[in-house]
Amino acid sequence: MAALQLSCKRILGFPAVLFLPALLCSVWGHHCSELQYPLKKQKCCRKCQPGTELTKRCGMSSDTTCEPCDPGSYNEDYTESRCKTCSVCRKDMGLREVRPCEAKFNARCECLPGYEPSEEYSTDEKRCKPCREGCFSRGGSQKCQPWTDCAAQGKTQKFPGKREEDAICSNEQVVAPTESTSVTVRSSPEDKKTEPSTKNVSSVSVTHAKTEQVDIRRSNSQS
Repeated sequence: MAALQLSCKRILGFPAVLFLPALLCSVWGHHCSELQYPLKKQKCCRKCQPGTELTKRCGMSSDTTCEPCDPGSYNEDYTESRCKTCSVCRKDMGLREVRPCEAKFNARCECLPGYEPSEEYSTDEKRCKPCREGCFSRGGSQKCQPWTDCAAQGKTQKFPGKREEDAICSNEQVVAPTESTSVTVRSSPEDKKTEPSTKNVSSVSVTHAKTEQVDIRRSNSQS
């Protein structure tokens, strides 16, 4: 108090008593709590609770008047202002509603499956964009990711990927097909005594088989 009186005495040389009420009011106004707002630096008035809005400010002899938020509006904090308009989760913007708007809470939106948050995505204004071809997203805040490449893993694809789902691979491993060709080679008369043999050449099965050509000459019967 002594320091306050000393400051008052230094103001234009006027008696401290003339400035003391104003200084006290100024100090009072700066000491309103977070749940209050000052009235002309002379009084602290209560703010409206979440789910309500201010319809009439307080007076020197009256308190703040608050009313519940209208349908389609909300207020999440203690405030001295009006309720805010609820957000609309628009499907044409790739959004879905995960929590409806209430008096104390705004609607909560997130991206639909097959969409990802766009550059304009923010707390107040949410927008999502569709995944490009070859990618998928299960929605929410998930970014679009490439489909699983089953062939690269040596597996067959059981179900193809979609914008909302990843490709599903089969547990069966891909086996490369092999060709087996049987070739019959006719041997010359000189090779008649050689036994047949089978040789594998460059993964092709080649079978050697002797085929004897026998000329049967029919003699004319004597009459």
